[in-house]
Amino acid sequence: MVAHVVISAVAAAQRAQSATLRRGAVKHLVVSRCICIEASRSECNAGASCQWLDLHIRCMGQNGPKPLILLRTFIESSYHNSSIPAVSGVNSTMSEKINVRVSADLHPELVLGLEDVTEETAPFVAPAVEAFQSAYQFISAIHEVRDAAFADPTLTDSAALLKADDYARSKLKGVTQKFDAAAVNLKRGIDYLETELSQPVKERASSMISGEVRATLKGSDKRTEILDRALAERDDEVLSAALGGPPMLSGLTKEQHAFYLRRYNEQREPEKMARLRAMVAAREHLLSRASIVFKDMDRAVGGIPVQGAQGRIVRTITPQEVRAKRDASAAIYSRHAS
Repeated sequence: MVAHVVISAVAAAQRAQSATLRRGAVKHLVVSRCICIEASRSECNAGASCQWLDLHIRCMGQNGPKPLILLRTFIESSYHNSSIPAVSGVNSTMSEKINVRVSADLHPELVLGLEDVTEETAPFVAPAVEAFQSAYQFISAIHEVRDAAFADPTLTDSAALLKADDYARSKLKGVTQKFDAAAVNLKRGIDYLETELSQPVKERASSMISGEVRATLKGSDKRTEILDRALAERDDEVLSAALGGPPMLSGLTKEQHAFYLRRYNEQREPEKMARLRAMVAAREHLLSRASIVFKDMDRAVGGIPVQGAQGRIVRTITPQEVRAKRDASAAIYSRHAS
């Protein structure tokens, strides 16, 4: 759990750093680097079964370190015995080590730290975890390839930049395919569970008495109170009648129908509902962060900074610029080769 907290904290720090840069004058930062340099605990209140975990995050910008960011987060007493992560924010029990040069939003551990994902439901969100593992390793590898290319004495800066970019482009498709496959597999599982949960309710709603229950509900101005009482009394006859048909037949809005159906299913099939919630949360997490892969890839590949007269970076040469010039020269070489 502390691992999830640390990764979330680093992700928040990186997002805060990016927001600062967008508002500021520095526009050519290649990599946003953040690190947890200190972690400490303190009691919430006297006698309270909780503690605060204070994380001091330092982000490095193009012109040196940025102001220290203090992130305070709540941890319950059940996690008090977990060891505080090391200075680097790395916990040895984590499936994927933290790389401060990679966006923490891509760390696979965040999927397992989602509120609706538990030890029991974790196997059902495995496609999302695997997709993020591939993305995290992909971005880490780009950084390593770039470092090696720029350290290679036989390569110019332009050739080194293209080396990193070519590697990234060659591996990107495999990562995006994993994200697409994970989204499809999770959606397939969600649809299957929703069908399994709704089918028995619909079958019971087809009886004659169910029609009378729906008519009674539609004519009542206390229909939500009736449904609340039916839930409390576990009255399947009333609940299946109201929730097994279209909302309008019972005088319910779509939102009310969905709300009561979810509560009814949680009562009838708690394990299936737990699985469903976990898979929905994992899919939403996956879809909301897919675009970060492309942004982080571009940051990892980076560019060649161009300095002005006073040593300030005035612009950055992109891989696209280098490739366009190379291709233009290659076309001339080809024309004069014969």
